[in-house]
Amino acid sequence: MRDRIRLGKTGVSLAEAIVACFILTAAMAVSAALYHSALNHSVRIDRLHRASRAVDRRIEEIRAWSRDAHGTNGVLSFDQGWDRFLPEKVDPEYPEMSVSVSIDDHGLLSPSSAFEEVRFAAQSDNTVAHTAKNEKRTLHESAKLLVVTGKWGEGPKDRIVARFLLADPVKDYGWTSDQAYRAVEFSNVPASLARDRSATIIAKIVDRNGRAVKNAVVSWYIDPASLGKALVETHPSRSDRVVLTNVVQIDSDPDVEGYELTTHTGGWVQVVARVRLGGIEAVNKTARIELGL
Repeated sequence: MRDRIRLGKTGVSLAEAIVACFILTAAMAVSAALYHSALNHSVRIDRLHRASRAVDRRIEEIRAWSRDAHGTNGVLSFDQGWDRFLPEKVDPEYPEMSVSVSIDDHGLLSPSSAFEEVRFAAQSDNTVAHTAKNEKRTLHESAKLLVVTGKWGEGPKDRIVARFLLADPVKDYGWTSDQAYRAVEFSNVPASLARDRSATIIAKIVDRNGRAVKNAVVSWYIDPASLGKALVETHPSRSDRVVLTNVVQIDSDPDVEGYELTTHTGGWVQVVARVRLGGIEAVNKTARIELGL
């Protein structure tokens, strides 16, 4: 009986040992798989970190270059010089990393189109340029959208992509207060305008070196000293031009459809363009335009 009991206990112990060996083997296999996965993850994190640093260096290089080339005393306008960054480049610190850049224009919305408008007290006619309602002023060439890609392989996961907006740097355009009117140059100004006819007047905004200033926000109105009146209209996306029409439309209640009075005054007008450049206000006006009756 004692031998049977001993054999029974021995048999149970052997089964436990077999189960324990199986559990230990499975645990070792799981541990090895987890270690391999952790090692691969650690390698990927290290590569992502390296690629992130390479991309950051490229972004800072582009930002510093734009500040020097496009800012005050820069020799380029904001739309020039970007091709130098398009070729793919190997990072000098991490030779296994390559960095590529793509650059596209990206317009920004003006923060307050209504705040930029000019209004005079007790004025109920349209001698101040108005725009279409619910339109947003877009500064088409005010920023660049840069997509910088750092990669260490050809697989879809072997890369890191950063997107950022780089705006035209704040700069001094070189004008003093008494010379600022020269920043506004007119073209397509008619000597006369027949009854109900229209003309599109264009203002080119330039800095002291004669280079065009892109995305300048221009306000238009009829000079109050004019001996006539006319209609002026502009569009948020093209504030550098205004449509002048030889007609006067008076509307004291904009909530009521239609105008109370449509007439023609004759006489002459001068159209004024106003813009702010680096904190300096530049105001210039066209030659006299005769209005036919």
